[in-house]
Amino acid sequence: MTKSLTTMSAGIITMMALMGNAYAATTACPAVSDIKQTADGNGFSYTAAAPNGQQWVGGNPMADESDLKNVTFKMAAIRTNASKTFVACDYEGKKDEAVRMSLTTKPAAKPVGTAWKGNECKENNQELCTFE
Repeated sequence: MTKSLTTMSAGIITMMALMGNAYAATTACPAVSDIKQTADGNGFSYTAAAPNGQQWVGGNPMADESDLKNVTFKMAAIRTNASKTFVACDYEGKKDEAVRMSLTTKPAAKPVGTAWKGNECKENNQELCTFE
């Protein structure tokens, strides 16, 4: 019976490790509070940390310094063209404020969850728009 218990315990540990890896592989658009804004001579550029040492990037040559404080998440989209695949995250304000963040992905990102309709997720909470 000890061998059976040991085998079952090993199976449970393996299953938990796989579930942990699956969870770690999913990500979402950055929260507005995680986005850093920098004046760059052409308006503003934006960055935020992403998994695996990657970085979300964005820019808006027509932005005002206060725009980032006035935007909320609006949608995520997985975009593919001939040379790359990326996830685009759109944030909008009540006036003309707008920020788009993008993350190049290899392999191509895949939607996770029921909030996605095809390759677009139009939820007001970026945590519902996860992808792997």
